[in-house]
Amino acid sequence: MIVVFTSSRMGLVRTFDHRNVVAAEPIEFTDDQGNRYRVPIGAPSDLASTPPVLWGPPMNLPPFGDYARSCKVHDAGFQKTLEIWSGEDWVIADLSEDECNDLLLACMVADGVNEDKRTRIYEGVKLFGWKAFRDDRSQI
Repeated sequence: MIVVFTSSRMGLVRTFDHRNVVAAEPIEFTDDQGNRYRVPIGAPSDLASTPPVLWGPPMNLPPFGDYARSCKVHDAGFQKTLEIWSGEDWVIADLSEDECNDLLLACMVADGVNEDKRTRIYEGVKLFGWKAFRDDRSQI
């Protein structure tokens, strides 16, 4: 999958606790199938849900970084706040866990995240993201 972003580089956010954010502007992109997606204003995210032990060396994967916008998209997919253009209106993109994870990877490629870092993040969500997916979907 290839993704092309049509919105600003990182996506303006607001935070009240300096850890969790909400989108202050939409994040829009199109995939190589012509599907238009949008993270709407107000969509929440904790950015990368990496545990603190991974924030420093040797992994260097804090919650924020050049992958932050991609993480916002991933969180919106998990939480069913990600929207897709139906041709007439924005509707909820009801993606599976695997589809959300694949979209995360495609977004990180589009954002120029280096291969090593994006592989570690992608493999992490493939192995450990199931609980967040289950928890996010149970709150809907």
